[in-house]
Amino acid sequence: MTELSTGLVEQKSSSDLWAAYETGELKFVSSASNETEGRRAELMQGLSSAAYVGPSGHVEVDAAGSIGAMRAQYVLAIRAKPKDQAVAAILLQWNRLKWPVEPPGYSTVMRWKKVADGHPEPTLALRDKTSLRGRRGPRCCEALLGVLREVRDDFYLCRNPRISIAAATTKAADRVRLLNKSKPKSEQLRIPGRKAMLSVIREVDAEEVLAARFGADKALAMMRVSLGGVKTTRPLERIEIDHTVLSIILLDDDFEPIGRAFITAAKDAFTRAVVGFYWGAENPSVVSLARCIKHSVLPKEGFLAKYSDVKNDWPCFGAAESWVIDNGLEEHANAVHQAASEGGVQRVEFSARLSPWQKPNIERYFRTQDQLLIHGLPGTTMENIAKRGDFDAKKDLLIRWSTFDKVIVKWIVDVYMQSPQRVLRNRSPYQVWNESKSGFTQFVPDRTTILECMFLRQVDGRTLDHEGIEFDCLIYNSLDMRFLRSKFGPRLKISIRVNDDDLSNIYVQVPGMDIWVRVPCLDLEYAGELTRWQHRKCKKMRSLCAEEGVALSLAEARTQIENDIATEKTAVKQGRRKAQARMKERARGGRSYERSAEGEGTLADLAQEVGQESTGAAEDVESYRVEHFPRSADNE
Repeated sequence: MTELSTGLVEQKSSSDLWAAYETGELKFVSSASNETEGRRAELMQGLSSAAYVGPSGHVEVDAAGSIGAMRAQYVLAIRAKPKDQAVAAILLQWNRLKWPVEPPGYSTVMRWKKVADGHPEPTLALRDKTSLRGRRGPRCCEALLGVLREVRDDFYLCRNPRISIAAATTKAADRVRLLNKSKPKSEQLRIPGRKAMLSVIREVDAEEVLAARFGADKALAMMRVSLGGVKTTRPLERIEIDHTVLSIILLDDDFEPIGRAFITAAKDAFTRAVVGFYWGAENPSVVSLARCIKHSVLPKEGFLAKYSDVKNDWPCFGAAESWVIDNGLEEHANAVHQAASEGGVQRVEFSARLSPWQKPNIERYFRTQDQLLIHGLPGTTMENIAKRGDFDAKKDLLIRWSTFDKVIVKWIVDVYMQSPQRVLRNRSPYQVWNESKSGFTQFVPDRTTILECMFLRQVDGRTLDHEGIEFDCLIYNSLDMRFLRSKFGPRLKISIRVNDDDLSNIYVQVPGMDIWVRVPCLDLEYAGELTRWQHRKCKKMRSLCAEEGVALSLAEARTQIENDIATEKTAVKQGRRKAQARMKERARGGRSYERSAEGEGTLADLAQEVGQESTGAAEDVESYRVEHFPRSADNE
């Protein structure tokens, strides 16, 4: 064999060549036209070994073989025979082959014979080549193609504005008309049509066109391929976890709007069962992720005891073999990897950004939850603004925070877990979980305190001295810290673990040992059951007040926030009562309006009082104002 590009000669035995052909390493190059060879070679390079180059065009095949083989049989039947005998042989051959639909004529078979004579492969010579008819090169000249490609690159392959093919064709036609004004009639370019624009657009790969017009993320989503997903064989083999915002506005216990909450849920890929969840007002963080995983690992008996309306049990619990989580910053926290290693999780997978199909089970659960539960509740904001129409969720708020907690637990346990699913062969997740119990072991930690320490965030390089340990403007100290200082020195550099869900305690590592000591915060009145998110809000409130010259402690800032909320609720209620009173007074025809700070009514109210428009006679309005609202000497 000779390498055409380098001229190097390599000798191989026939057995090696046939072995390479059998494995797909050796391929024979077919004779293709020059116009299509480049495109075909590019496609064959990108495709796998499962692709092959076959005959072009539509080829009819029956028991006797291809069209070329059947035509060759007609040629053999009439060879060395006079015309009368040849016609009879053609009819006899047609009765045997029943191809084509009508018996071919003598002249047709003679034309086939002329093509086959002298050719080393008569069957290949007689193949149907109707697909090779017509023009092979481009229908447009190079100058017109240049104009079309400029319009394609400058206007069509743009994200903003994103024009249509018809608009791009119009722009190309306008450019051609302007060019033709300066050309003689014999050299003018023809006006391009839609097919000409499509031909130059198809020169670019479809994925590149989508990326240029809609963005790389949209192109990735549209060009994705579904291969059936990851196959699982047992429960807890693969747990998918994700966050979403609930499309419903909730009320507090005083029936005041709170806003939309977030939910974090974990779903088993094999049984399609929800193994745990957490929902609250905080944005998705490592805290919500930790609470969801903790809820999925623990048994649910004690949890369901708080919900007397739930009829069924929830048998899903245990440590998972792998987690599939989102690609957000909270999922990449060191606490997640630390919790995975301590909880026996063998693998943590991060799905790519904007790729929900990499964790399809939890994404499909969120859609089911919205369609079957959330969108049927009063106060829902619907799936998107287009489907909302004239519906105003704030006018129809009936679900309180505490009530929704009972509703969502009952829906998960008594509705979703008990509903048959087609993917489970018309079985419910509850049934599949119970039927699969014998095939796996539900591992749980030795002590529940391990779950509490799993998602602690480790912070290195903190200083321990007589004042204690400072972290995030809070001081932690105990007599155990004095004992450590007496053993290792008065001033130490130590590592601590912090629970973002509860800042009342931290865990201090004994230097050089795998021993962790819990140390409480000195200000437990403030830090008791305080999350770090709440702590940051309090610090922000304190800094804002400090800028105004008000020195507040953290506890005072926390109280100030509660007082501001209570004051705002009272002001809103009073404002609503005043507005209702004014509307009732006006409905009765009485004179009721608010005076301004200077003792004056508004111009519109005064004009309405005297029965005139606000743009009417200014003198009458002014005289009425002086009569009913005389200015004091100070206001003058």
